[in-house]
Amino acid sequence: MIIKNGNSLVYNTVKEDILYMDLLPGELISEIETSKRFSISRTPVREAFKKLEYEGLLEIVSHSGTYVTLIDLEKISDIRFMREQIELKVIQLLIEKFDDKIDEKFRKILMKQESLFEANLDSSVLAKRFIKSDNEFHEAMFESVGRLGVWDYLKSLEHHYERLRMFLNIYDEGHLYSLHKDHLNIYDNIIKKDYPKIEKIYIEHLQRGIDRGSDFIAKNPQYFKNVE
Repeated sequence: MIIKNGNSLVYNTVKEDILYMDLLPGELISEIETSKRFSISRTPVREAFKKLEYEGLLEIVSHSGTYVTLIDLEKISDIRFMREQIELKVIQLLIEKFDDKIDEKFRKILMKQESLFEANLDSSVLAKRFIKSDNEFHEAMFESVGRLGVWDYLKSLEHHYERLRMFLNIYDEGHLYSLHKDHLNIYDNIIKKDYPKIEKIYIEHLQRGIDRGSDFIAKNPQYFKNVE
């Protein structure tokens, strides 16, 4: 689905509001109030909402309203499985291709992450910026081995996973820093070409997220669907 340039501000802003939990799962979002917010007619708002519905972030219910979708745990399980299988293969390729140019790219991303923790940011702002930088780290892996299209495809499927990540990290600076340390360890072992160590770090990295997610979901089931 293609969205016109004139509607992109509404689409991008509301999408970010959803992904970064400024709009909560299950929350009603008004077409009229949104048009007032952006000082535009309802037509571009309606088109932006349809695009977000197509992406699985909004649900438009006839004669009721438009709601932010619940976070789908089944979709999260699927994307985690895909990410683990594909990303570990990408890391193997990265070890083979690693050079000074790639090294510089990762150094800049890791320095940027470190600077976030020194900036005394509000917890919500820190979480948003770190998650963006976290995505940059993983994107750089795919880009460095010529598979950016695969990354873009995976990201198009990750909307539910992104929201869960924001939920889990918005008030937990300690966990964000542990993610940063994981990145440092992965980077160090890419340089050492120690794939078995990277695989161990990566799987533990994913498992911690799963364990924390299970606790949060049990305490906040109203935000989720396909809860077992």
